[in-house]
Amino acid sequence: MTEEEFETFLSAEKEMLSSFCRSLCQNEHDAQDLFQETVLKFWKRKAQLKSVDGLHTYLFRICVNTYRNMIRSKKRRPEVYEEEREEYLDNIPDKSNREEYVLLYDAVSRLKTNSRIVLTLTYFKDLSEKEVAEILNLPIGTVKTRLLTAKRELKKELTT
Repeated sequence: MTEEEFETFLSAEKEMLSSFCRSLCQNEHDAQDLFQETVLKFWKRKAQLKSVDGLHTYLFRICVNTYRNMIRSKKRRPEVYEEEREEYLDNIPDKSNREEYVLLYDAVSRLKTNSRIVLTLTYFKDLSEKEVAEILNLPIGTVKTRLLTAKRELKKELTT
């Protein structure tokens, strides 16, 4: 893969990756750290990359694994900062449903890490179960099970 192809690919994926990092971390500072660490790891491995095929999956797999390592190193769930929460809510498309977005945001932030990752990739990043399976390096059946579990957890969070 040439330097130009690499830069073109990364430029095209930058916004989606950044948004994904914010969805996982739920605070801007950790999201920026995750984004930078992901891009750095991806860049270090660019010599091994032969073509653009499958790079999207590979990039997001690096991001998810880096996020998991961040969580393990902190030995705590990510904190939700009021400022970042408000920033997120200021960017919602339909201001008339703000209360629903607040409830959803808070409920998703309380989910277990695996549930939050699967829900974010499937519903907020609009990826198929197959794509999620590739990113997480899991069988599709496991992704379906985690997604079902995540939906149940989310339903429980929203009804209590």
